[in-house]
Amino acid sequence: MNKKSKIVLALILVIVLFTSVLSPVASAYPYSRAAITKMLKVPVGTNLPIGNFQYVITPVSINYSSAQLPPVVGTGTATIAMPSQVGDCACATPCATDVVHYYRESDELFGNVNWPHPGVFEYRIVETPNTIPNLQVGENMIYSPAVYIVRVFVRADGAGRLYVYNVAAYRDVEHDGTVPDDPEKVDPTPGGDGERYFYSQMAFQNIYTKHTGGNGTDPANRYTLGVYKLVEGDYSNPNQYFNFTMTVTRPSLITEPTTVYKAYVVEGNATFGLLNLANNGLAAAGTDAGGVYANITSGQSFTFRLRHNQRLSFTNTHVGSSYTVGETGVPWYTPRVIITTNGINGPQLIGYDGMNLMVPTAGSVYPTNPLVGEGINANRAVFTNTNYIDDEMGLNFSDLPFYGLILLALAGVVVLTITKTRSRKRY
Repeated sequence: MNKKSKIVLALILVIVLFTSVLSPVASAYPYSRAAITKMLKVPVGTNLPIGNFQYVITPVSINYSSAQLPPVVGTGTATIAMPSQVGDCACATPCATDVVHYYRESDELFGNVNWPHPGVFEYRIVETPNTIPNLQVGENMIYSPAVYIVRVFVRADGAGRLYVYNVAAYRDVEHDGTVPDDPEKVDPTPGGDGERYFYSQMAFQNIYTKHTGGNGTDPANRYTLGVYKLVEGDYSNPNQYFNFTMTVTRPSLITEPTTVYKAYVVEGNATFGLLNLANNGLAAAGTDAGGVYANITSGQSFTFRLRHNQRLSFTNTHVGSSYTVGETGVPWYTPRVIITTNGINGPQLIGYDGMNLMVPTAGSVYPTNPLVGEGINANRAVFTNTNYIDDEMGLNFSDLPFYGLILLALAGVVVLTITKTRSRKRY
């Protein structure tokens, strides 16, 4: 071995030794810090409630013995504020198209604990239920049943100072409440690994859904989703019924076996027609303070009929629900529709005479299913049909002044022509 090779080898050995002295934490164990992540799932378009999520960190054992308990972490609890709808949004892969995922982390858990001695300190972390206050009727928060077992490996360096050598976190109960045969080891590092994920994998998943309180006692004035029928034109028939086909589908986060929505028929701004659902092609399902209503099952297609100035009024559709709606074409009527979502009007979709008009329609201004937003009386489909029957040719007394002017002009032209002709003959 030559002199230069010996020098290079010596430098490598010095670097390795120097690094090992300065970085006693460095090891094959990558996780030396830990945080909790709140992952909140909501249907798209849903505003978040106000409140904090809380977690209990329970000391379990030292060196796998419960005869002695580890020191309390902080106050024994951790708190995570409700995620912000601006800065805490991300989407897991895969991610349902009608679901928004919000993430927020707690502070680092074990960095400020006064460890009594080296050892393995075990903790159990669970979420405290019902910590979001003042949820209204129609709001539902599903809290996480997940349980994490965390083991903190504490060592002493050469100077006798204690440090966290490794943190091992295991999901002992899954997000759906099941207990795995082999608990999954997760990365509890704040910020994740910075490449595949950007938050601690010690996550608690919550689901928040709501319907915004369309009032079953006043379906004429408060609805969560409405389908309107209007007709125009001098020869339109206000008593003619138009046939509709519709499907209302709940958000994918709703977990109940069957979801049923109430629908009422309203005419004008009054409850006229509520007691006569059969005329509108709907079967009565029940009666409440708002009148007789039909039950509409989520995801199932149904048909109904509306005439001029009537609407189908839903009172309890969830925020984030989607729907399809179409009208059967009628000869001499040209259809058009405008979809309004959460108070914002979409563009006008126009058909041709007698055309079936469906929303959504591929390649049109509405290529995907409309969604139900938060607003009351702010989510609707307004179908307007214009009758274009032309008047038959012939005189109309109301048009006599117009025709008189035309005849007067023609007479003037004739007189002028005759006068010019006689003048030429004289000449």
